[in-house]
Amino acid sequence: MRAFSDWFYANKLLLNVQKTSFVVFSPKNTNNNMTSITLANQQVLRVNKSDSAIFLGFTMDLELE
Repeated sequence: MRAFSDWFYANKLLLNVQKTSFVVFSPKNTNNNMTSITLANQQVLRVNKSDSAIFLGFTMDLELE
């Protein structure tokens, strides 16, 4: 995922990888194979089915409930 790193660098933005996670939203019958993202040689954690993510103060889970 070199494009992520390039975009942050080009826009002079820093990302705290320890405070960052990612969620993949897709239909249930779709096999999404994006399993990891690496930025600055650090792995960004993917939110699992039993976990949730906070985005701009909103808590979301994989079911968008």
